[in-house]
Amino acid sequence: MLCLTWAAESQAELYPSGTGSGDTALSKQNDIAQLVALDRLFPFGGKYHSTLYIGDNGVISFDDAVSEEADGARFRNLPYYYDVDGDGQFEDPDTIFAFWADVDITGDGGNVYYRVTSSTTTLDQATADVHTYFRSNFNFRAQVVIVVTWDQVSFFDQTGASDPRNTFQAVLIHDGQESFVLLNYGSITWVVGTRMDGDPNTGLYTDTQLGIAIVGFLMGDGTIVKNFAYEQDTLRSLSADSNVDVEGVYAYKVDGSSVIDPVCNAAPGAELSITPARCGMMGGEKIYLYGPCWAVEKVQTCVFSYGGEIIQQVNATVNNTNEAYCVPEPFFLVGEVTVTVLEAGDELANSPSTIYSVIESGRITPTVTRRDSDTSSWDKAGNSLAISWDVDQESFGPSDSALSITVLAYREDNPRPRWETVYMITNGTADDGSYSFTPTAQVDVTEANAFGVITNYRG
Repeated sequence: MLCLTWAAESQAELYPSGTGSGDTALSKQNDIAQLVALDRLFPFGGKYHSTLYIGDNGVISFDDAVSEEADGARFRNLPYYYDVDGDGQFEDPDTIFAFWADVDITGDGGNVYYRVTSSTTTLDQATADVHTYFRSNFNFRAQVVIVVTWDQVSFFDQTGASDPRNTFQAVLIHDGQESFVLLNYGSITWVVGTRMDGDPNTGLYTDTQLGIAIVGFLMGDGTIVKNFAYEQDTLRSLSADSNVDVEGVYAYKVDGSSVIDPVCNAAPGAELSITPARCGMMGGEKIYLYGPCWAVEKVQTCVFSYGGEIIQQVNATVNNTNEAYCVPEPFFLVGEVTVTVLEAGDELANSPSTIYSVIESGRITPTVTRRDSDTSSWDKAGNSLAISWDVDQESFGPSDSALSITVLAYREDNPRPRWETVYMITNGTADDGSYSFTPTAQVDVTEANAFGVITNYRG
């Protein structure tokens, strides 16, 4: 699968590395994989991993080591189902291929550095990167960062005056639930070792259409996903291209069973990915849509189905071909629903879909909270009340609009279960994080429907 790239407009430096940055250097052996035990489980491929292996050959694998590359890789007879330890059995470890090639760090062949860190400086940098590359994850806060750097590494049995070197890096970022991988490329000058019949001086093939190194991810069923083209020139251009418009940087969300690329896939049958993958039954939160390229000029509709029946439909907001979201109305159920994005003129059965989990609202942290909620002041009208919230929440709407605050009440009469606006607290206040008010009695609110919510929105 070709990963879409474009010429970047800016260039980012690699994360700091080396022993001066608190890194550990990998032992200078050939075909080595260093076991690293993790205090915090790393989410990858829909699973949680307690160990990873850092290999000198440009590989990070989970739970099993990947050290040597396969001889057949030269002819693209790739080990899609990989035999890790040579026992004839396919172990299929989940793997990150930062630049899988015949690296040799023995002697003066360069170094591999790594660190697992929760330093404030690195966490802040990682959090800012995620916010920049995945704008829907504006609430994400990194808790652990794993930085692995292959610094000025050579290839096996290099001879001659050219002495080409590669520098690249994998940055694994997570908060215990969501995880991201940044692949950063400083310089890529060789793509093959002499073991694969490459030029022993340059590390290149004469035929520029053939390249050995593999960049991508191995998940679950043993299929390598998000590969770059197996072409020498493409691999050598990694430090100049990008999928996030920052030269040499490629960003992916990897906690789910599929890789989320911030760049859309224009190919037919592109898979739909969403974030977040769950919400409370109250709905009202943005669901960001990734995967297919969205036609800005056409109406896109999010269709939610449960048990084969459509339970609601809402139009999506399409910002550009890569960015779209929809905001569901309240769900009156708990469980897994199917969300399908239907483009005007298309058939529902042929449209991209995925699973969305609806959970009890009590398990979702509210975005608006009541002050002194345990007092009797909230039981009757006429009392002075106050609410608070975190300012500048994207879920409230565009930041340049006034903030409105309303009370919704739950109805179960005809035509269907629903939430209705029964009281407008204010239709235009500053987003300063709090508001005080004295409610009046509402004739439409009775003991039968007194269960309600307070909602903030802009626009």
